[in-house]
Amino acid sequence: MEVFHSGERTVHNILGVQKIANSASTMIQPRMPKKFMNFLNGQNSLAMSSMDQRGRVWSSFLAGNPGIIQAIEPDIVKINTKIIEGDPLFSNISKNREVGIIVIDFASRIRVRINGKVSMVYQDGNFEIKIEQVFGNCPKYIQARRFNYKAVDGIVNKKFHPRNTLNKKQQNWISESDTFIIASSSSEGKMDTSHRGGMPGFVHVINEKTIVFPDYSGNMLFNTLGNIVQNPNVGLLFFDFNNGDTLQITGEASIIWNIDKDILSKFTGAQRLVQFQIIEVLEASCYKSYNWEFLNYSTFNPR
Repeated sequence: MEVFHSGERTVHNILGVQKIANSASTMIQPRMPKKFMNFLNGQNSLAMSSMDQRGRVWSSFLAGNPGIIQAIEPDIVKINTKIIEGDPLFSNISKNREVGIIVIDFASRIRVRINGKVSMVYQDGNFEIKIEQVFGNCPKYIQARRFNYKAVDGIVNKKFHPRNTLNKKQQNWISESDTFIIASSSSEGKMDTSHRGGMPGFVHVINEKTIVFPDYSGNMLFNTLGNIVQNPNVGLLFFDFNNGDTLQITGEASIIWNIDKDILSKFTGAQRLVQFQIIEVLEASCYKSYNWEFLNYSTFNPR
């Protein structure tokens, strides 16, 4: 069964990695092995991609106690948390059931990706997802951190501050980041969520509407770039690891395949670049509910 769509195949052909991609494709399965199910059941956070009614793609962060994501069957996961209404995910999945999930244990650098469709929504706001694709990824570029969630009584967990450009604080935030999540979609609306990491400064803020980031050597599947070839709508999620706040950005991405040497020298280790034009920004204050403890940088990070 073909697991790649035409956009992904286009990238494979451009880069001449068809055989490598074919070999790596066996990791993409429709059902979870037992070790994935056990891993998911012990986690306390996840990132999820969704698409709004205008076709814009968003990446959202959900956190809670262990069991927030529950592997019910090899092809079904349940999300045991309410989505805050200000998050686009709340309204998006009521209209468009396609989602992508990435679950990362940052401390151990283990990650699992799931793509599928919301199949059931409970009265309490929890929901189930029928898995279409599930696969693991290598630990490359993940900065080791311990994540702890603390419920805060009496106040709403998140307060959102929408904008259509990056303010100076947000520009500095992104410029100093070593991690972000990227959500993308195929032309058919199939969602995907992936991780990007590097040394602080690997993401370049060009101006209040434009950022550029490198694409490093990865698993050779090229799910994200393949989606961008078909559909430029992308959602980024940045974390403020000092105070737990999050920054969700939706916009349009384009791939810069041929990089000028002078530009390339500013992006150590880049094999190509992605330029991202900002449409809307949501900064969320999380009231210290999210606590991140830095351990160490990935040894794979280009320096």
